[in-house]
Amino acid sequence: MFARRFFAVFALVTLAGCVSTPREPPALFAGDADIVLRAPEELGRTVVWRQRVTASWTDAAGASKERSFDAVLQRLGDTLTLIGLSPMGSVGFALTLRDGDVDVRNDTGQELLLPPRRVLRDVQRVTYPWVAGADHVLADGLHVRDVGDERVVEVWASGRVRERRFVSLGRETSAVVVTFEWDDASTWAPARAVLVGERYRLTVETLEETRLPDGAP
Repeated sequence: MFARRFFAVFALVTLAGCVSTPREPPALFAGDADIVLRAPEELGRTVVWRQRVTASWTDAAGASKERSFDAVLQRLGDTLTLIGLSPMGSVGFALTLRDGDVDVRNDTGQELLLPPRRVLRDVQRVTYPWVAGADHVLADGLHVRDVGDERVVEVWASGRVRERRFVSLGRETSAVVVTFEWDDASTWAPARAVLVGERYRLTVETLEETRLPDGAP
């Protein structure tokens, strides 16, 4: 039932197309043209996740801000789609990654907190496998792999990744750190993941997971 319901949501996004002039994100987080995203297929799973996302940041005036929304993340074939839902459950915004390009639809009436490619990069940092393949379980301890211009350091314990750290190889920046909490040993996604970047913090709670057969329409 869950999969059928959200296939209908994704069909709506496909039929409606993308918005050609989405609102720009705040200047504090502007700029994402140079961000290289991994292909949807590299997730290694065909799946729909229903999630609750909370973003926390400090604005240019030094005030603490927070915004939460429900989201649906789906990977099918060569496409990765993130939908932000309105309080009524309709599509607020949709970001679709295919062939390295990102299509944007924004019906919220507000600017996106982060540029679209940066949003999807953070999605990939939380959900993608990085040091090993999707079905590989690593031994307890530290595991390191260089991916593009970043060094990825993972801490594993009891068959699960507990922390993932991204360190730039080419410039001096603070590490991006993701911590993971797991409630169910059978799920692909953690119950809760917290990503801490240079200027913001994202908390992603996975509420429901629907595994789809490979090649699902």
